[in-house]
Amino acid sequence: FFFKQKTAYEMLRSLVGSEMCIRDRIIGGGIGGLTLARSCEVARIPYLLFEKTEKFHTDEKGGTGIGLWGPAERVMNAMGVGNEIRSASKRMGFAGYRTKEGVWLAKPPYIAAKGISTCLTLLRGDLISILVQSIPRDRLFPSHPFNHYEVDEQTGVVKAYFQNGKAYEGSLIVAADGIHSKVRKQLYPEINSIYCGYSYYRAVLNLNNTPNSAYPYGGNLDWKGSNPEIAWESWGKDQRIAYVPLKDPMVFWFVSLTMPEEESNKEFLRVLNLQQGPQENNTLPQDVAKLANGWHLPI
Repeated sequence: FFFKQKTAYEMLRSLVGSEMCIRDRIIGGGIGGLTLARSCEVARIPYLLFEKTEKFHTDEKGGTGIGLWGPAERVMNAMGVGNEIRSASKRMGFAGYRTKEGVWLAKPPYIAAKGISTCLTLLRGDLISILVQSIPRDRLFPSHPFNHYEVDEQTGVVKAYFQNGKAYEGSLIVAADGIHSKVRKQLYPEINSIYCGYSYYRAVLNLNNTPNSAYPYGGNLDWKGSNPEIAWESWGKDQRIAYVPLKDPMVFWFVSLTMPEEESNKEFLRVLNLQQGPQENNTLPQDVAKLANGWHLPI
């Protein structure tokens, strides 16, 4: 969203007609839906946001970090949450790229180059928490799984129905319910998601919890040839491994691996099962660790 307050209001006005009172109904409480809700709050556009889960995804179980580049930071400033975002983040320059053996293909400077946008890196859950806290409670409706919508052809009013039996009218519905959007499926049933051919393993690591030492050295990790303050992505055959520093002492890493869609679905179930607690027959951590064999330090 690149906007000034008046621009956002005028844009939505143009969608529903200048004489109609805008009542925005946002389906989905992820980053996109929450960002739009906060934008509506700033622009004084009436809205309600509906999320299918009981709680918004503000915890760290997902093991995910996220980067906000300059344009996104400007949006957060315009929405009045820029300071909160910066206090939860680490500011870094652009990332580097390496081979499996650790040879730098593109090595970034420690200090961001002049004129190059910097990036704020933080936990995805922290970003969502900040957005949730910036929105009045009476605008948020958790535990509202979307079912379907209906449009009154005479008045243009749209009505959203939810699986809990409730329904809400509005001027427009915004589908922010993710890649498997039920709103989109009703509007464009012919559109289906296409598997990209690879999947991710990802995690957040507290470097103070690694054995034998403390941050910034990362316990017994060997940082030879690397700087823990700089993000990088290393490329191998059918596989990529990346490291991203977050606010000290947290870091985010992921492994991208080419695999068939069926195998990706099985791995996803293994991750979900592992989140419930340790299991003797779930060797996922050991299997992921084997993917690092033969890669450069500190992988």
